[in-house]
Amino acid sequence: MFAFTKVFGVACLVAVAESFAPSATFATTPRLNTAAVSRSARAPALGLSMGPSRAVDEDAWFTYMSDRKYLDKLYKNNDKWVEKMTKDDPEYFGKMAGGQAPKFLWVGCSDARVPANELVGLGPGELFVHRNVANQVVGTDTSLMSILQFSLEFLEVENIIVCGHYACGGVAASMSKNDHHAPLENWIRQIKDVYRLHADELDAIKDPTERQRRLVELNVVEQCNNIYKEAVVQRRRVWTKEKLGEEIPRIFGMVYDPADGALKKIEWSPEKNMDYDFYKLYDSAAVKDKLEDTYQKRPSSWREKDVLNQKFESKRVTDEVEVSAAADSDDSVENIKVAEMAAKYRQAAERLQKETMLRIEQEKQLKQVIAELEDIKAAISGKKEKGVKEGGLFDMFK
Repeated sequence: MFAFTKVFGVACLVAVAESFAPSATFATTPRLNTAAVSRSARAPALGLSMGPSRAVDEDAWFTYMSDRKYLDKLYKNNDKWVEKMTKDDPEYFGKMAGGQAPKFLWVGCSDARVPANELVGLGPGELFVHRNVANQVVGTDTSLMSILQFSLEFLEVENIIVCGHYACGGVAASMSKNDHHAPLENWIRQIKDVYRLHADELDAIKDPTERQRRLVELNVVEQCNNIYKEAVVQRRRVWTKEKLGEEIPRIFGMVYDPADGALKKIEWSPEKNMDYDFYKLYDSAAVKDKLEDTYQKRPSSWREKDVLNQKFESKRVTDEVEVSAAADSDDSVENIKVAEMAAKYRQAAERLQKETMLRIEQEKQLKQVIAELEDIKAAISGKKEKGVKEGGLFDMFK
């Protein structure tokens, strides 16, 4: 009733305004051109959660209902997909609910013609995907930086693929002399920098299409460079080099051609494509002895990070004091080593003591639970005995 009253009131206000306003100077809100909407296949600026009232705008109403048909089609497609996947593997969605362990991170373009999983024949759960305009790797892009950290430190992916594609709209836009306005112009400026770095090679290509295709390839190379330079990538590669004998993640460049569906391999390596030594953030020789046996993931919050920093700092100060005291009493290397070993044994003893106390506490709680169970068992046995003597079968539960 309230909804009807509200719509009726709006309709009345519009009618009153039209009757009093001069026809030459007053105009109500223009109706949507449904023909234009149909041709462009673009929805009007209407919220789908609260559709337009048919009484207020007939054209908007039918456009809204048309949009609902498109959504209904998607839901139906989803039902068919679920049915197919379940038929092929009844345990499929149970496996998906159990988590993901992809071996690849895909950094690609948002272009609708470049579906990441389908291009390389991988199913859900096998490819961790990030896409943006023209497959850019920008250090201030918090979305991509978060994905890099998560994929390397938690999923521990082994391969990163940067994939561009020919006929890329972002690359083409960067080569034009048009102002596309913020934020798009700011974004494609990164590609203009790629052109600047390789201007001699690109300017020597006379054919505009071939020049654009080459810029697509060079853009992939530069984004591979940007991936490599990130601290989280460098840190992971140093650790895997020292512990596993191989630098992981591996970084690969590819270009997809929508004209024939083929992937082209782009040759890339830090030694070949960039100043390798300059961008080596971590010196493996210097940190070799400091690396843990297991890869240390970063804390998930600033609070945890502060706690860990305090713990590490406390341990460092304690060790330094003990070593310093040993050095003051006797500067011999032997005494310093003894002090270091004593500190390690003390830490081990403290850890063992905590584990022992915890075990004693658990045993005490277990004995208490057993005693309570024995009391309950005795009480139940007594009631059963009494019930049988009195001849009342149901009285023993009273």
